[in-house]
Amino acid sequence: MKRSFIVVSLLALAACSSHPSHPELSDGDATATAAVPTSSAVADVTPAAGAIATETAKVAPPAPEGLAPTGSLLDRMPALCDGGRAYVRVDKVLGGDSATSLSGLIDKGLAKNKDKTHADEVFAALKAGGVDPVKQTKELAVCEAHGSANDLVAVTIDLSKVKDPGTTLEKAIKAGDGDAPKKEVVGDVTYLSSQKSDDVLAVVGNSVLLFGKDRASVEAAVKGGTKGAGFADAASYVVWADIPDAPGRGTVKENGENFELDVVIHERGIAREKAEIEEKLGAIDQNMGKLPAGVQALVKPLLPALRAAKLTADGDDSLHITSTFPKKTVPDVLAAMKKLGPDEIQKVMRF
Repeated sequence: MKRSFIVVSLLALAACSSHPSHPELSDGDATATAAVPTSSAVADVTPAAGAIATETAKVAPPAPEGLAPTGSLLDRMPALCDGGRAYVRVDKVLGGDSATSLSGLIDKGLAKNKDKTHADEVFAALKAGGVDPVKQTKELAVCEAHGSANDLVAVTIDLSKVKDPGTTLEKAIKAGDGDAPKKEVVGDVTYLSSQKSDDVLAVVGNSVLLFGKDRASVEAAVKGGTKGAGFADAASYVVWADIPDAPGRGTVKENGENFELDVVIHERGIAREKAEIEEKLGAIDQNMGKLPAGVQALVKPLLPALRAAKLTADGDDSLHITSTFPKKTVPDVLAAMKKLGPDEIQKVMRF
């Protein structure tokens, strides 16, 4: 998939990819996943090691007029997603100060690291047209299918105050690709097709974006009717994922001001690592001083989750991890990242 199209469809903002390798930068980006030490420092428990889900509160605030109902996005997702499925309530993950912190972090990163994807120009075109990808996005769903064109990214976003969403996104794609996409309007759907690949972005009304590898798959998503096949009760969570290529399932329930993490990782021989991980967890406080300053800044907000982590082995090839941590972990981590700056963050990630 062309990266500029992914930026426009907001995948890069809300999920980074369908199977991110670093929770510090994924969905989440801000999905409040807990890190677990697997070395003398601190390693991570990622969606690549297990699916993570976060249950939503029982009563949701009213949606802006015309915005697609929560969870209705899943009715557009393909039934075949053998590479993995993910669903993110972006508005829940990036509530309050988190959205402001992430916006600032993105702006600093774009200003510092201009590359051939022209991401800074893409975001500038979006904002010039009244689209704020971070603050206006409500939810996102991803389907990845092996060996087919079923890959799909679907986004619910509030474009009710954007004068012409289709034209704004057309300009953003041109800023990234260099060439304006082919534009076709069918009823309340605007199709934007890349001139350089088969990628297609559909703008449905003023609240849904659908990005796929070809026109047929996107048209099928516009039509919908799959009833969220394979996504089970994903809409009941803030973040939900099921990735067969990295077997494991999990949840993070919303409980008052806390999140309760529950992850099961399936990997050959992983239970043998339980004792070592528990030893590292027990020594996390005394080892903090041994970490580079940048690493300490990002790990500090995660300490409550690390201290509360409990591991249970189920046979040799299954490890069950539970923990409880404050919701404010998300804005705290983002605030720490913003203070570090893009270059320092990259160094921390490499560490």
